[in-house]
Amino acid sequence: MKIRFWGVRGSFAMCGKEFLRYGGNTSSIELVTDAGGRLLIDLGTGATEYAKTLMATEFGQGKGKLAVLLTHTHLDHIQGLPFFTPFFIKGNQLRILGADPAGSTLKGTLQNQLAPHYSPLNGLENLAAGVSIESFLPGTELTIDEFEVTTAAVPHGTMWTTAFRIKADDKVVTVLSDVEYPAPHRPTREAFALAAGADLLVHDAMHDDAA
Repeated sequence: MKIRFWGVRGSFAMCGKEFLRYGGNTSSIELVTDAGGRLLIDLGTGATEYAKTLMATEFGQGKGKLAVLLTHTHLDHIQGLPFFTPFFIKGNQLRILGADPAGSTLKGTLQNQLAPHYSPLNGLENLAAGVSIESFLPGTELTIDEFEVTTAAVPHGTMWTTAFRIKADDKVVTVLSDVEYPAPHRPTREAFALAAGADLLVHDAMHDDAA
């Protein structure tokens, strides 16, 4: 399994030479199996760059299939959605999977992002590709093609995000994005369980320890 970080920045995208080391795009991570299976985590602005590479494959002919896992629906994790080119090619099949935000639904939240007040796309129904929005409860076990995914809720301020433990090709990648542990600021039991024995841990590093 190979992993590529198309965006690692939080909150908002940046440009300039001082951002070249880590890049200026917001969260988007690609996983590819040895057999060529793809999985994308989050639709930050990094996803727009990833989309350009997909257009040189079967996605450019409207024959592509891709699943996207969302950690949560804060803007920096979904702001690439309206600009993800494969969505505009008829015949492509895309799944977006995530937990329902508090007081809303995953589909409703993404639909609102494309509402006419914010986007000329005027809703998910105007995307040419076949797009399915699938909600799950954190703690659910998912099978997405060759990927076996374990999910869990982890704290993020006053809300929760979804963390993932992803297994493919006898390797394990754990993604703990946007996580804020409560006092005494140690990982939760769920976080430890997902990370145990992983070959690669991708962890939030937004803030330094308090002085």
